[in-house]
Amino acid sequence: MSFSKRFAGAFISVILLFSFWSMSFYKPKTIQIEQSRNRALELTQQLATLSNMEMSISEFEEKVDSLQMAFDRDNALLADRNRLNERITDITNVALGLEINVNIVNPSTVNLLPVSIVSQHRHLGYIIEKNALMIQLTGKYVNVGRFLEQVKEMEGIYIERVELISDPMVYPDLNVFAYLFIYSKTGNQV
Repeated sequence: MSFSKRFAGAFISVILLFSFWSMSFYKPKTIQIEQSRNRALELTQQLATLSNMEMSISEFEEKVDSLQMAFDRDNALLADRNRLNERITDITNVALGLEINVNIVNPSTVNLLPVSIVSQHRHLGYIIEKNALMIQLTGKYVNVGRFLEQVKEMEGIYIERVELISDPMVYPDLNVFAYLFIYSKTGNQV
């Protein structure tokens, strides 16, 4: 046997051995490594998504807490419906304190805004009502302005519209028609 035949035989054996090793060990390990990398990438993406969701949930919880605090604050400001007459008396007392004559007070007991509220924390429910009130006043322009400013600052009261009417019969005073809404809550369970 000559050297070239032995060399060729050894070369073919090395190539066959390399091919066998490549097919038996290297290629499967390479595939496993690639699959592991892909899985690691998927898990990293899922972790990023979960982190974003966690931040979104915490932001959502903060927003819910903020809204609950605002709701509780506004809820505390609403007068009980049984105190509706007291609210009207408070408004007329403000007018009288500013030397404004209260000619007509016309409350409407019709609930214009039946909103049912159920508090999850207290397990209590009630209905928010929006009651209309029309007041006719006579007074000086400056005093009427002060009256409207003070009423506007009262909790649970919203001034919808004001009509100022100059009447020669009451000059220098003005006739004023103020249309208000008084928000209240009833003890009705919902």
